[in-house]
Amino acid sequence: MVKGILSSLLLLFSINAAAVVKDSWVFYQPQLRDSSVTTAQWQGLLSELKQSGAKGIVLQWTAYGERGDLSVKQNRQLEQVFILAEQMHLKVIIGLYSDPDFFSSIKQPAASLKYYLHKQKVLSLKQVQQWLKYVNSTAFSGWYLTEEIDDYHWQDEDKKSLLIKHLTSIKDEILKLTPEQPIYISAYIGGYQSASHVSDLFSAISLQGQLNVLLQDGFGTQALTAEQKKYYFSSLLSCDNSTVSGTVFEYFRQQKDTEVFKANPPSQAQWQRQLNSMSTYCHGEKVIFSLRYLPYAQGILDSKSD
Repeated sequence: MVKGILSSLLLLFSINAAAVVKDSWVFYQPQLRDSSVTTAQWQGLLSELKQSGAKGIVLQWTAYGERGDLSVKQNRQLEQVFILAEQMHLKVIIGLYSDPDFFSSIKQPAASLKYYLHKQKVLSLKQVQQWLKYVNSTAFSGWYLTEEIDDYHWQDEDKKSLLIKHLTSIKDEILKLTPEQPIYISAYIGGYQSASHVSDLFSAISLQGQLNVLLQDGFGTQALTAEQKKYYFSSLLSCDNSTVSGTVFEYFRQQKDTEVFKANPPSQAQWQRQLNSMSTYCHGEKVIFSLRYLPYAQGILDSKSD
């Protein structure tokens, strides 16, 4: 009996340890249902991250939707998570405003898109102001812009130009307030453009390296074939290409044929194959998406409907 329990614990530990790449960041995507997570549970989660070798946590957003779909209680909770991370010597990157309708809103014509992007900037800068009190903390490690960039929606040159102006404007405003702190943004590939065109797009949004572009590896969404991943990543994640600053390792597997997004954690074998497949590339910063799917978060951060 004791031997069986020890074997189970060793197996669980090996899965936990393998789930997070050493010296990686881990995304946390705040959800309303997480408001019931206790301080003790957060201490446990962050302790697991620390023991697994994680560098820190990325709060994917600190405001969700114009109506403030994060409760006052949860806003306090996010600040508590920051303080707990600081106590454990973990780093924290602060995500700004996220619009749940972002991908449908950016389909609008360029003539009206500029007003939408301006509103995005105003709401994001509001979050910067709210979190400025933490920028002198040893845990504070930069800002994350929630606008995920892909190779489909920005093919139109006018819309691409608006995007670059938007990112430049918000970058300039943030750097006025925190000139020494990095700014991150993530991107993914749907296979709609050639590798050279995608590289040009990501180079443009990096603003000559002033924004750190994190490229999602696509294993969770399964949007690209193995051949497509090799085609894109051999260029974008080559050691000679500085366009991409880091890689997001998708620690989930999206369920297909469902109207709403649903995903499960990968099996240990799937995760190991993913790491092996990506081991030939240069990654820069390593980021795991997301905390919710990691083994030690199960039963605390429910991943069934995420």
